[in-house]
Amino acid sequence: MASTNVRTLPPGVRTRLDKLMLLLGSDNEGERANAIGLINHLLKGHGFDWHDVVGAIGQPAAAPQQPPPYAKPQPGDQHSMTASELRNLVHLIYRSPLNDRARKFLSGMQTHADIFGEVKFSDKQWHWMMDLAKRAGAV
Repeated sequence: MASTNVRTLPPGVRTRLDKLMLLLGSDNEGERANAIGLINHLLKGHGFDWHDVVGAIGQPAAAPQQPPPYAKPQPGDQHSMTASELRNLVHLIYRSPLNDRARKFLSGMQTHADIFGEVKFSDKQWHWMMDLAKRAGAV
C-alpha cells in the first residue's frame, strides 16, 4: 500500500525524474514503456512512489532559475552558448508545445551540448532557437 505522506524529492532525484518524464511524451511506445520502468526503478530505489511525484508537481524546485540573458545578435556576430546554458534553455523549451521538426532540432542541439563545452550556432540555427525560446516564454 502506498504512503499518503508526500515527501520532497531530493534535487538529484528530481533532476533525473524531470529528464525521464520528458520521454513519456515520446511517439515511440517502447520509449514510453522504458521511461515508466526507469521512473519506477528510480522512485523505488530512493524510497519514493508516484504519490511523491504527484506531490512534487505542485512544489517548485529549490529556486526557479532565470534563463540567462541572451544578447540580441548583431550582423556578423558569432552566436554561441555554453553547454550548460544550452541545456537549460532546451529544457525550458521542451516544456512548451513543439512539432516534430522542432523536437529534432532541439535534440540535435542537446547532443552538441553533450559533446562540446561551447556550442556555436549558424545564423539560421540561432534565430530558430531564439524564436522557440520566445514562444516558450524562456526569454
